[in-house]
Amino acid sequence: MLLVDDEALSVMMVSEFLQRQGYEVDAAYDGLEAFQLCHRHVYHAVITDIRMPRMDGRELIAKLEDLQPGTPVIVVTGHLRASNASELGGNVAALLTKPFRLEDLRQALLRLEEPHTGRQVEGV
Repeated sequence: MLLVDDEALSVMMVSEFLQRQGYEVDAAYDGLEAFQLCHRHVYHAVITDIRMPRMDGRELIAKLEDLQPGTPVIVVTGHLRASNASELGGNVAALLTKPFRLEDLRQALLRLEEPHTGRQVEGV
């Protein structure tokens, strides 16, 4: 799993939570760093913020769709509403609005593992 956010405290908190859930987590602090990691690893899922330095989440999502088609993306942001999520691309599986509950993130990840789940954007 790849976690992308420019807020270090958020990365630490979410990364620790995901590790306790049994996920292996790589962290990046902006979209460019994340995109570089995606050249070296194929991820089960990417969790990303939208507003970040060097490369924002929108650009990362678009580039990821070309580099690793089908990799589900969970967007975690305070700058979009679920109704705007569809404009981000077909690989966006969920959008969580900051501040969010870690349980909501866990539920979004569980939905990715369900065989009937498509690439539909879900408000959590």
